Amino acid sequence: MSGDPVPAAPPPADIPYRVPWRAAGVRIGAHRGTVEGSGGLFRDHDLLVRTKDPRRIDLRMSLRDPFENLHVKRFEQRTSVTVYALVDLSASLGFSGSVRKIDVAADLCGAIASSARRIGDSFGMIGCNEKVVPACFWPATTSRGAEAEMVASLRGFSPADQGTLGRGAHGLIDAAAFIAGRRKLVFLISDFYLPFGTIEAVFEALSEHDVIPHRAARSARTARSAALRACVAGGPRDRQTASLCHAAVFAACAHPRGGRKRKASAGARHAVWAPAL
Repeated sequence: MSGDPVPAAPPPADIPYRVPWRAAGVRIGAHRGTVEGSGGLFRDHDLLVRTKDPRRIDLRMSLRDPFENLHVKRFEQRTSVTVYALVDLSASLGFSGSVRKIDVAADLCGAIASSARRIGDSFGMIGCNEKVVPACFWPATTSRGAEAEMVASLRGFSPADQGTLGRGAHGLIDAAAFIAGRRKLVFLISDFYLPFGTIEAVFEALSEHDVIPHRAARSARTARSAALRACVAGGPRDRQTASLCHAAVFAACAHPRGGRKRKASAGARHAVWAPAL
């Protein structure tokens, strides 16, 4: 009947995540940071003559000091991080099984953007084929309106109608230059049907950031199973994706921050992605 109420659209799935490093930002968020502030976790004690904050004098610590110095508590301020989704928009993402691959990528970007906004992180999205796609280039923001426009632009994009630009995803390497600088959390969304050299170059370009690869699946069943695991932890089920993820971890660990080489393994994980069940 025409008078029946239209059911409301279900809210986007929540994708909780955390980063194992201390963020260097100054904007208040949900992650451990390097900035001293009034909130957050206890950090350490310091002398009152250095900190000059008598509101946080610790009498118990001060009474134990044989030199009768006054000690104050210091706390670390919770801070925010920048989250980006780099989306492979090569022609293979135009494949449609029981679901469209591009819709899977759009749903995932919407869920990540919503989760980031709720905890105070900024979210940006960059779609790439052989070049960065201008219609799908969105700098990081906390705006809810921009979040909806990002998902709409991605859902309305047709990877199959790109001509020669859809032959590959070298634009992901160029996108890494756009997000260079302060350490970020990057979701790399692709079906990974790319040459091994391209995959290695992309992860090499993103080695300064924490990267979570996600495979855009071609069926609803594969999409659900892929959404419930991070590709670099737990081990994917099919042999091809397993080899690609192992190569991704190796490329990401080949030149870590600080220049020291570390061992790459299938269980290595920089950032932690804990999907909500």
